[in-house]
Amino acid sequence: MSLNSNTATGEWFINGITMHCPAWCALDLRDLWLLGAVRGQDKKIPGARGVRARYRRGDVTALNIPFVVAGFADRMGVTQCTRAAQVIQLQHNIDFLNTNVFSITAGTAYADTLLPSDLHMPDGTVRHANIHVLSFTVADSNLVAAAGTLNISIPIGRYE
Repeated sequence: MSLNSNTATGEWFINGITMHCPAWCALDLRDLWLLGAVRGQDKKIPGARGVRARYRRGDVTALNIPFVVAGFADRMGVTQCTRAAQVIQLQHNIDFLNTNVFSITAGTAYADTLLPSDLHMPDGTVRHANIHVLSFTVADSNLVAAAGTLNISIPIGRYE
């Protein structure tokens, strides 16, 4: 048994590592398709009707992507048959993500590191952004799996 890596909404890579494999999976990437946040505001002119439109700039966008990590298999698809082996594999899968994806700088964890990220869209196009991986927040778990959200920020606002 392994996770079903559904790539209907695209395939996502962070730091060259797929987020869709038998060991972990980003469940829905549609939020990554959207335009990013903007900053700026219109100017009110006293005594005049309406406002004077002002230029908007892209701003950092924070997203929470549904994500599951499990111990049924490693990232290459080698399955574990016993519950004890699955618990150990879950630990190894989380250790791998901690070391290679979740906020790294040359093997050392720092939350201020930008990681290269590619988003392969359903139509075959590829979009890119450098992102911060802020955390993996677990919402539900059992002995061999953890489901939650992968919390990221995109400093340029969106994938381009």
